[in-house]
Amino acid sequence: NMGQNLERVRQNIVMKNMHKQLQILSVTDPLTGVYNRMGCEQIAFPYIEKNYGEGKWSFMIFLDVNKMKVINDSYGHEQGDLALKLVAKCIQLSVPEEWIVARYGGDEFLVAGTTEDDGEVNRICEHITEMLTKVSVERNLPYQLSVGIGTVYIDPEEELDLHRALRVADAKMYAMKKN
Repeated sequence: NMGQNLERVRQNIVMKNMHKQLQILSVTDPLTGVYNRMGCEQIAFPYIEKNYGEGKWSFMIFLDVNKMKVINDSYGHEQGDLALKLVAKCIQLSVPEEWIVARYGGDEFLVAGTTEDDGEVNRICEHITEMLTKVSVERNLPYQLSVGIGTVYIDPEEELDLHRALRVADAKMYAMKKN
């Protein structure tokens, strides 16, 4: 009887660990290692809602890899995958650890965070751009990595509408790309 109980305990531990691993896999993009779209919905948006509820300013940065189709078509999907991995890594290395980074879809990334410093978001966007240029040169890539960037601030005094905020950040990003 004691042996059966110990075996059940062992099985429960194994099942809990497997469940935890599946939960992580379900919100993680396997290519880049950052959160995926589901991670955005289940982790990034609740993070912003929590900050909003605490009266903190939040923001979203929406990034889109420039000329991704050209990279894939001209240099192959292996280079396209490398480009996505490098962009994700540059974003991760540029933002504070508590900020959320997600691959929103395809070649689009979303960063969610909070800060008291108005200039911090702009400095981070500039740092991401500089890192991408540096990585392109250091790795001798046959293309220049760059991103279009759109930002939106979420005022805790205004009504929270995350989907509208995302549309605004997306529109700003596309306006930047046109310029």
